[in-house]
Amino acid sequence: MKMPLLLMSLAGVLLCLGVVESLRHARRIRKIPVRILVNGTRGKTSVTRLITAALQSSGRLVRGKCTGTDPREILPNGSEYETPRPHGARITEMKGFFARAVKDGSDAVVIECMAVRPEMQQALARHLVKPTITVITNTLVDHIDEMGATRTETAQSLRHCLIPGTELVTDEAFFLDWPALFGGDKDPLPEDYAGRFSFPVYESNLRLALSAATLAGASRETALLGMPKARPDTGMAGPFYVKQTKIYNAFAANDPVSTALLAQNAARALAGNDRFVILYNNRADREYRLKSFVQPLQDLATFHPRLHIMGDSKNKVSRYFARRLPYPCQPLDVQQLQSETFYETDQVVLCVGNIKGDGHAMIEYLIHQGAEQ
Repeated sequence: MKMPLLLMSLAGVLLCLGVVESLRHARRIRKIPVRILVNGTRGKTSVTRLITAALQSSGRLVRGKCTGTDPREILPNGSEYETPRPHGARITEMKGFFARAVKDGSDAVVIECMAVRPEMQQALARHLVKPTITVITNTLVDHIDEMGATRTETAQSLRHCLIPGTELVTDEAFFLDWPALFGGDKDPLPEDYAGRFSFPVYESNLRLALSAATLAGASRETALLGMPKARPDTGMAGPFYVKQTKIYNAFAANDPVSTALLAQNAARALAGNDRFVILYNNRADREYRLKSFVQPLQDLATFHPRLHIMGDSKNKVSRYFARRLPYPCQPLDVQQLQSETFYETDQVVLCVGNIKGDGHAMIEYLIHQGAEQ
């Protein structure tokens, strides 16, 4: 009989510790008056970084949290470091994040939603962040198993992150019934404003970030000055040179629309004798996207590119594209791409597909090589 009593006592102690920790986290949340949660299926990392930079320029002490290519925390002074994850990626890491935010005196946090499943989005918003402002970037289809195969189903999934009282910033019509709804900024942007950034930015993301920043108390003018100070996520770093090769990095674009826009920039950079090389990094659990990339890749045929496939199942994916594209397609190992001879001739390289795995290793290598020139 002693063992069941001991187990019951232990369970009681653990329950009490859990309650105490929850109450402590709730107090930390209340100490930070501005809490912005950024959700959606594209552009979350960029918008998180843009809002953080805008609010930091307004004089607030802001801590940002990104879960893009690399999980990063942006400190109030603008520096960054990798989010501690001793037990892997878990939404409960928000507790440590808020503890650090309170410790450094932050009066605002900007958090990229790391949850995908609807029930996890709800738990994160309701119990771990309690956002005063929520941004939904878009409802493009992604994570089909978790969020649905249509935009309507995706929007229904994203709705789980909305809590009573939060102000919502989005241009998606699926959320017109939300009582405190704000669209993206509608006023004219400064001339060639996108050209001030060190990474590709989309006007829709800029306008959502600007709207959220002004809603949080920043002046529009200050926010416009601050956003170009945002650092790029690794997946959007570039363009940059390695020897005589110019690299356009669209690995983190993930979708064909964003990829097509970046591909146009790469094509415009071609000089008379340049070779045009496309690197497609495949991710096994995203192979359903292959079909959607066919048209953007077909549109580049007039530039006579060569397509190299890397990542998962590269031989199979090479055969898939070879049957549908009018230019050479072949698999290539990362080791071949990390050979200096690959960069000796004048060429433009466009990186597309997905950043995970070999794509991440490749971009880290290219950034390092480019920095040493």
